Amino acid sequence: MKLRARQKLGKYRILGRIASGPLADVYRAYDSIQKLNVALKIPKIEGNVGYDEVLHEVRVATKLKHPNILSVLNASYVDDHFVIAMELGEESLADRIERRTSITQLLELAAQGLAALAHAHDHKIIHCDIKPENFILFQGSQLKLADFGWDDDPATAGEKPNISTTALLQHVDHVFQIFDVSALVGT
Repeated sequence: MKLRARQKLGKYRILGRIASGPLADVYRAYDSIQKLNVALKIPKIEGNVGYDEVLHEVRVATKLKHPNILSVLNASYVDDHFVIAMELGEESLADRIERRTSITQLLELAAQGLAALAHAHDHKIIHCDIKPENFILFQGSQLKLADFGWDDDPATAGEKPNISTTALLQHVDHVFQIFDVSALVGT
């Protein structure tokens, strides 16, 4: 379902689309009751296909309370659509790294990203889709990790498709690259 600017969806007024992917569309919206701008994620669920994965993502994000993990504000059905309302950031890390950034700020952002991952790991959650698009920047250069749709939680083993070992190793390699950069700059 594609929404247009100024369209109403329950208590939300759509302001514009932020992103569109194969599994969900994300919109900038205004919550008319709480009087704040939010990010609305509307999963592309066909019948019940993908429904369990969406619920799992909401439950994981709700479980992981941390300053560097994107908070879910609400998740419910609105006008026959499952809607996830989240904090609205300023831009993704992918957008930010397109511009010149100091080494100091890059290290600060890397530390925040690693803090989010460490918190998830402390709760036995492995985020299996680490990429700049899944880190959201907020005012004051606060970084938050988003999109726990692909994670590995031993408590739910066998309830969702497994990510391949090759893909997981690529993500782990990405995290180690951040460590490598930090170590290189620190020496």
